[in-house]
Amino acid sequence: MNTPSARLYLCHGPFCHGESLRQTLEQAIQHAGLDALCEIRPSGCQSRCDDGPNLTIWPGPFRYCHLTHANIRTIVTQHLVHRQLASEHLHPSSLQAFPDSE
Repeated sequence: MNTPSARLYLCHGPFCHGESLRQTLEQAIQHAGLDALCEIRPSGCQSRCDDGPNLTIWPGPFRYCHLTHANIRTIVTQHLVHRQLASEHLHPSSLQAFPDSE
């Protein structure tokens, strides 16, 4: 069994409604050819309801907020494919750089 190199926690809390973005996230990951390397997990409330919908990526934590279908695709491409932060979508509480880039 392959161990995923990234775990993506999509908030399914009562105010985020992240479940409405799951299909877009799955399709973006498949389109990037990363489906074997990424695991998408629904999460409970991530305690950032005012900034939702929210996505947390591990290793990290990299916390992305105010998700839309368009910026989910941007986050997958920038963060998971190119290993560059999608800074305009990062929550202020997020890790602000990849650990190996400091």
